[in-house]
Amino acid sequence: MNAGVYEEEAIPLLDRLFTQHDAVVLAGGTGLYINAVLNGIDDLPRGDTQWRQEQQATLEEKGLEYFAHMLKVVDPLAYQNTDIKNPRRVLRALEVFEMTGKTFSSLIKKTDLIRNFKPHVIGLVKPREQLYSDINSRVDEMIANGLESEVRSLLPFRGHNALRTVGYKEFFEYFDGKTDLPTTIQAIKQNTRHYAKRQLTWFRGMPDVNWLAPETALKSAQKFVEADN
Repeated sequence: MNAGVYEEEAIPLLDRLFTQHDAVVLAGGTGLYINAVLNGIDDLPRGDTQWRQEQQATLEEKGLEYFAHMLKVVDPLAYQNTDIKNPRRVLRALEVFEMTGKTFSSLIKKTDLIRNFKPHVIGLVKPREQLYSDINSRVDEMIANGLESEVRSLLPFRGHNALRTVGYKEFFEYFDGKTDLPTTIQAIKQNTRHYAKRQLTWFRGMPDVNWLAPETALKSAQKFVEADN
């Protein structure tokens, strides 16, 4: 699944849902995918499996910082707008440049598509202290509900891109004996807080976001829908 495929599958689904409902809620935190639904995304080249396999060895040898620096050199705008802690995103931007000779940022759609729905974008905002406290509590809940055993069961698949994400990669290092459990849990909390900060940066760059406190968001959303009908 990538943002282009997500758009291809989401738009027909929304068309069907709007035959039954006046309003549909798209919830999430991954800005690129939400933007693909709202505004569309260019037809970027499909991934080159061989190229990715070749870069994986370099990634393990030199680390993600090496590729992040390469991206900063060839495509500063993509570097600025990409989650540079996410190897899949960084390598994808470099892969597009390698395959097309054009920067990833230059291929992102500059004009929005016309959709058959009117979006109201709502961003939930909390005081930073409360947000970070909620993140820490959520991680504690995930640990209590068996995150460690879940990740252990996925060890045979640890090379997959989907598992190089927060909550998984930290436990893989723990299983490798590189750290202890308390340090692993703290790393998950810290990396999740960093990810939340990057999400906020992304969405604050989007136009027409209605920033609301969680306790007032539902009533405001209802007013948006009523105003459209």
